[in-house]
Order: sequence, then structure tokens, then C-alpha cells
Amino acid sequence: MNSKGVSEVVGYIFVFGIVLSTLAYAYIHVSNLIKDTSESYRVEGLRESFKRVQNVFFLSAYGGAPVQTLQIELQGGNFYVDDDPAIKVTVTTISEPVINGKVGSIVFKYGDYKVVVENGAVFEDYYGYHRTVVDPRIFIQQVEIEQVSGAKGNVTMAVFYIVNGNLSISGYGPVELIFSSRVRDSYFFDTSGTINITVTSEFSERWWEYFRNRLGIATTPNSPPSPGEPVSVQINFDRAVVTVYEVNVSYRMI
Repeated sequence: MNSKGVSEVVGYIFVFGIVLSTLAYAYIHVSNLIKDTSESYRVEGLRESFKRVQNVFFLSAYGGAPVQTLQIELQGGNFYVDDDPAIKVTVTTISEPVINGKVGSIVFKYGDYKVVVENGAVFEDYYGYHRTVVDPRIFIQQVEIEQVSGAKGNVTMAVFYIVNGNLSISGYGPVELIFSSRVRDSYFFDTSGTINITVTSEFSERWWEYFRNRLGIATTPNSPPSPGEPVSVQINFDRAVVTVYEVNVSYRMI
């Protein structure tokens, strides 16, 4: 046998193996890159869709047009109304809570990505990392007014909402969301008191950050909470207006 010929065959096989390995690596790398890019675009699309959901939600709840519709793409995920979070709101001048229980949220889940509209906020859960896309909209606003004595008084306005709806759909294609809202309760307090708010949510640490860093209100606990741990604040007022909206979410396949 010609040893030179055998050596050349072995060499060709070796080179061929390197070429195949290189091509396989390149294919896998490019395939993963395309997949990652595709997923990134899809996640970004879901973020934009939920900003639109939030805007239409507020038009329905606070914009003077109680019925609003919006068309979005499902993009292969699950879209539903969840019971969470739970919110408790009490005012020292009345005996019954303003709110006490599950208030609901709008959720879209796709693989390891989840985006939630929760009391006006848009939160993300991406591979276990929680992020605030849009701050909560409890709408706590404090306004100074001049009282009869000439002293400055503090008027606090707080707005909350409750989400209802038998919404649970999945798959692909367009769907039309229908938002219908009404004022469930409205309170005016003309004597001083305290509003106590407790939020229990998967995104409790984001609520903690919002109360403490955005609104400058002392919180309990003092350090960032774990998911599902209650977050509480107290707001003192001279006068207060508290409004609770109820929003029903339904859908129609297109």
C-alpha cells in the first residue's frame, strides 16, 4: 500500500472534518443570533403594544370616554386578566376600607417574558429580572390651599382602579380589546386624617421604589421587599379626595 496515498486521504478527511465543524459552528452561531435578534424584536414589540394598552386604559378610565377599543397582535403568547395584585386602602376618618382585596391586572406572557399592566404601571419580568417600564399611576397628588385662617392646607388626591374581565386568550393574530370604565366610589374628606395604602404584588420591590424614590414617601419595610411582600405607606392630609374606578376588559377576535 502506498503510504503517501493513505496520508493524503487522511489529510483530506482531517481538513474536511475541520471545514464541517467550522460550518456547523457558524450555522449554530448565526441561527442563535437570528433567534436572539428575533426574540429581542418581539419583546420590544410587546413593550410598545403594552404602552398603547396603558394609554387606551387611561383614556377609558380618566379621559372622559368610558368605552375605548384597541387592536393588538397576540404574537404567540398568552393574554389574560389576573387577580393580582392586592391593594388595601383605609382612611382614618371612616371605618370601612376604601379598597381591600384583589384589584386585577392585564398580563401578556410569552416564554420567559411577561409584561403586566398593574394599576396603570407597566412592569416586566424577563428571566426573573423585574423592571419598571412605566411608573405606577395611583395618582397621589398633594396640593396646597389657603385656609380661612390664612395658613396653608394640604389637599391629597388619590386615584385607584379595579380591573375586571373574563379575558384569557392565546395564539397568533389580531385581537380587539374593549375597555369599559365607571366610577365605583368617590370620597371627599374635609377634615384632617391619614390615608394608609398597602400593596401586595409580584412587583412589590418596584412599588417600594415608586413610593420611596418617586413620591418621597416613607415605606414599610425600609429596605427593598421580596416579590409578594406587602409594601405600606401613610399619607397625612388636611383634606382629601379618593376615587376608585372600575374597568371591565373584554375582547373580540378579528
